[in-house]
Amino acid sequence: AGFAQAYIQEQHPGAQAMFMIGCGGDANPYPRGTMNHAREHGAALGKEVCRVLDAPLRRVGGPLTCVFDQASLPLQQFSRAELDKMATTGPSWQTGNAKALLAKLERGEKIESAYDCPVAVWQFGTNLTLVALSGEVVVDYVPLVEQARAQRRRLRMPRPLHHGGILRPRRAGRAGGQSP
Repeated sequence: AGFAQAYIQEQHPGAQAMFMIGCGGDANPYPRGTMNHAREHGAALGKEVCRVLDAPLRRVGGPLTCVFDQASLPLQQFSRAELDKMATTGPSWQTGNAKALLAKLERGEKIESAYDCPVAVWQFGTNLTLVALSGEVVVDYVPLVEQARAQRRRLRMPRPLHHGGILRPRRAGRAGGQSP
């Protein structure tokens, strides 16, 4: 996103471009892996933003209303045998998490059954809603946000609150687990 920000700021002197990941915790560009790929993807993103900026824009009005709360999300529970197996097989993020949970059990601590996910909402008048969730939120959460906030315009912005990992529903976990 840094290359996109630089492109936008070059095209619009005096502007400060900011990046919001949206609900793209499971989205990755292709091809990727080199600095040149990052530059190319940044230029493509920057050009698209500039195209939108050159089109008629909708005025965002007030009043501004802000709300913060937490949503209790149930966590998948694993048996001791499952954790033992996970601690020795699979990707490093999985083995690391399993080892941390096993260490908690060894200390006599309880493994959490739910995660209190921070949720913040900024409502600008009636035409723009920003919803911020914790972690790297995947696209599967868009319909849930849509149901929760039935407004005409909304933009999802899930990164600024806390980063405790990827917030993913069951589908994303089955699709491959942790983002690289």
